[in-house]
Amino acid sequence: MSGNEQRHAAPVPDARGQTDATDQGLTGRSAHMAMDGEEIRVVSNGDQWVVVWHPAVPQGQPHGANALCVTNDGGVILISVDGERWGWPGGRPEGDESWEATLRREVTEEACASALNAFLLGYSRARCLTGSDEGLVLVRSIWRAEVELHPWQPRFEIPFRCVVPREALRAHLWMEPGFEPIYERAIHEAVCSDGTDGPRPRQCPVSGHRRVMCQDIGDTGWDRRSEHRQCALGRTRTCAHGSGGRCSIR
Repeated sequence: MSGNEQRHAAPVPDARGQTDATDQGLTGRSAHMAMDGEEIRVVSNGDQWVVVWHPAVPQGQPHGANALCVTNDGGVILISVDGERWGWPGGRPEGDESWEATLRREVTEEACASALNAFLLGYSRARCLTGSDEGLVLVRSIWRAEVELHPWQPRFEIPFRCVVPREALRAHLWMEPGFEPIYERAIHEAVCSDGTDGPRPRQCPVSGHRRVMCQDIGDTGWDRRSEHRQCALGRTRTCAHGSGGRCSIR
């Protein structure tokens, strides 16, 4: 590492003074998580906005891409303009770039990394209610990217890069006030995706059938007393061969 690159090895207290890695890691939730179509009112630069999470691309002006970038050793890349507030790589489109082309360029420019695989998590749609931009609707794509790090040689507007362990993400990630539910949803979706554009597949050892499992349920295996369990989003995993109680995924 050189210049202003940093690598954090352990959780540090966040703004609430918490250091519990269980609460701050990718599999924990420390704030309300946006549901599909839920309107979240925020104030940004003095203007009022309504922000909504969408699983499919909504109507609005394309406003670029952001990505939770994961390294091959499980770290998460964060970038900063001041060395104090750390966020995910991302930015606006150039010309007629596709969502993914914007993502890949921004990861290269801001994080000095190459996106090896990119998985779309959803979209954030923001509509301005007051101010000079009243009526403006902006849509940004949100991704999970598996990346390869390159030597830190910043050539654009980002002078700082760090890599934090997954379990320390929330201890370092700066969330703009009011937007926390969108960040929480993005983190949830990133955890659920392992490179298949959806929840993690698991296999029943008895039947061999595969069913989806949302990581939010936890890794405790099938509940032998019922056919299914649900995550916070209502995603259900059901025993592949009914209610016989024979499935036990560990």
